[in-house]
Amino acid sequence: MLLQALIIDDEERAINLLKKNIEKNIPEITTLHTALNAKEGLECIEKHKPALVFLDVEMPNMNGFEMLNQIENPNFDVIFTTAFNQYAIKAIKYSALDYLLKPIDADDLRKAFDHFVQHSKNNLSKATLYASLISNLELQDEQHFKLTLCSNDSSIT
Repeated sequence: MLLQALIIDDEERAINLLKKNIEKNIPEITTLHTALNAKEGLECIEKHKPALVFLDVEMPNMNGFEMLNQIENPNFDVIFTTAFNQYAIKAIKYSALDYLLKPIDADDLRKAFDHFVQHSKNNLSKATLYASLISNLELQDEQHFKLTLCSNDSSIT
């Protein structure tokens, strides 16, 4: 199984640490690309079409949430990676697969990846999850956010 992933982070040191952690603990990821900002990340997504994106939230010029809003038809899962815990609820509301705090613990990384694998095996509707994510990104009023939950055989909004 060939699995492509992408790390998007504005800190090269953070990219290198996560890359080493992935290489050591997640051999299932066969190709790992990196991007140092959201614009470069958008280009890498278009070019490489990764199945999984590890996305930093706080980046200059365009944060991770704003970057996701630029993608018309996303076909990948997102695991947010950030040093800021205040974005966790927002990430959940935006249908993120997982949320890891830096420095990223190897066990937490493995659990997040296992969640990705389970999610993929269950053939959960990425279209439904991302429709919810994009809808939430466009809403100004958080009271109208939709939370998409995944069951064993479908996605429920």
